[in-house]
Amino acid sequence: MLSVARIEPAWRRPPPPPRWQREEQRWRQYSPERRAEILRRAERFQKLPPRAQERLWQEYRQSHPERP
Repeated sequence: MLSVARIEPAWRRPPPPPRWQREEQRWRQYSPERRAEILRRAERFQKLPPRAQERLWQEYRQSHPERP
C-alpha cells in the first residue's frame, strides 16, 4: 500500500534554512534570460550519464569552493 506524505501548510512549516533563503534571493535577482540559461544547463546535465555527471560535479566543486 502506498503512503502519501502529508504536506503541512506554509504557516505551520518552519522557515527554510538561511542558505536556501539566500539562494532564492539570488535566483530572483537574475534576469529571465539568465534563469532560462541556468535551467537549460541543468536539463542538459541531467541527461548525461552518471559518470559524466560525477566528473563535472567534481570539477565544479573544485572551481567553486563552498563558502561558510
